[in-house]
Amino acid sequence: MYVKCYYFKIKKNKEIKVYIIMSEEEKHLISFKNIIKNLEEKYKKTPNIINKLNNYLIDGLDKHLEQFCIKENKKYLNNLETCAMREERKSQLINYQEEFLTKFLYIYKYFYINSTDFFISYDSENFKVEKEDDILYKILSSISQDENLKPWKYKIKISAIKKIKESTILNLIPERFTIQKCINLLLSINIFNTKEETKYFLIIIGDLILKKNDNLIYLISILGKNFIKILSDQCYFYFGININNSIKFKYHEQLNHNDYRLLKINKKINDLSEINKECLNILCVAIHYSKRYKSAEDYLESEVSEDLSNFSLYLKNKSIDIITNEFINKNLIKIDGNSISQKNMLYLWKSYLEENNLPSLIFQNTLKNKLKECLNYNEEKEIYNNVFSESLPIVSQFQEFWDKNIIEEEDELGIEISEIKHLFKTNYNLKVKIQEDFIINIIKHFYQEIIIVDDKHILNISCILWNKRDEINKFLEETKNLFINNNEKYPISIDYLYDKYSQNNKKNTSIIKKSYFEKYVIEYLNNYLDDNRLISNLWWNNN
Repeated sequence: MYVKCYYFKIKKNKEIKVYIIMSEEEKHLISFKNIIKNLEEKYKKTPNIINKLNNYLIDGLDKHLEQFCIKENKKYLNNLETCAMREERKSQLINYQEEFLTKFLYIYKYFYINSTDFFISYDSENFKVEKEDDILYKILSSISQDENLKPWKYKIKISAIKKIKESTILNLIPERFTIQKCINLLLSINIFNTKEETKYFLIIIGDLILKKNDNLIYLISILGKNFIKILSDQCYFYFGININNSIKFKYHEQLNHNDYRLLKINKKINDLSEINKECLNILCVAIHYSKRYKSAEDYLESEVSEDLSNFSLYLKNKSIDIITNEFINKNLIKIDGNSISQKNMLYLWKSYLEENNLPSLIFQNTLKNKLKECLNYNEEKEIYNNVFSESLPIVSQFQEFWDKNIIEEEDELGIEISEIKHLFKTNYNLKVKIQEDFIINIIKHFYQEIIIVDDKHILNISCILWNKRDEINKFLEETKNLFINNNEKYPISIDYLYDKYSQNNKKNTSIIKKSYFEKYVIEYLNNYLDDNRLISNLWWNNN
């Protein structure tokens, strides 16, 4: 609608306003009339122009407007055709792009970790980190092989990276080969005893990465510290997740007792290079297992054996009081007049934990207080009265053996645990079976300053019951005289010497280990060794 305002004077200095409402058509009609009227007024004195105006209005204007309409209509149709072509081109691009991306991401399995901005590739066997530039180069190289894609390669490149970033590695299902390789690796290095234990551990790691059951604390033996450190470092590196808050090596009394779950580690592993190498595979398999079995708690309830379930839920099902009473009932006998020192009691406790594959559960002071509630304890002498343990007599014998026969010497090459065990049993004429772990535990508990390497070799000690140096010196002197008498001319190897020593002593109950023999001979005959560690004949000809 259009509103026109008119002013009319009624009297002097007085006027009124009149508003006329008209349609757009009426407005244009008035406008056209005004234009024509103005033109007539302008050219009324020039009849030729008036005639031309009249002719133009009758014939020329209509044709001009008709041509203009044709031109505008053609322009409109061209725009429609251009839009249609654009839509078709866009649709074609989308189809080409979807087809390319589907094929590309099927051939090259790429995933993204948002928390650490890592791109990960998977070749159906191994996961590995990829640089974004390398992925872009592969995308562009693949696009360049198709002429239809080249005009839009940069748009497709952007879409491809966006698509990859939407593909989270948390949803990937690894191939059976990858899963089996990780399980076999953990079993081969003997960290876990069974496949069931291995899967349970992997589910726990997956739960921690996916932040399930945040309240649970997994208690593991100190034997697994190096192993867990590698997994923890790599987990933080790849996923930005710190699992150390949920995996502990000692019992903390301030945490909820019922939230503890036990993790069984078979033994300490020193060479973890393969674990380090396969760590990303292990973590990805762990994520998959966590999603497949819902959680470690669900796995315990429905999938595992009773033994594993009971072990893992040991602290949930048993209070510290119950555990302490079980220790007393299984390891101590009440006998009047007998006593056990606090140090020996701690040894029995540590042995009990190890026998049951349990980590450190209680602080020493807490244990002491719990035992004092059940046993007669003498504070002044630090002994528990009227109790006895069948394990302690042999422990006391070993302490006696050690204190009488073992000498600490800084320049001594050391002695094997197996040799200590043999000397101990021989010295006391013991017929009972003794494990090397038993010897190691006694030494670690009562002689903490002693250095044991790989739970096998004790450094810087010797035993007065067996002087290895004298035995080797005697053998070398006899061999040297033999070479002189036989007029031996050629160099000999240390291996040859040890073989000869072994043959000469094969009837003896104690034979020096080859490692000790080699070290001593290299030290003793250093001046007579060549670059190949052969012993020159100067040794036996140097009289």
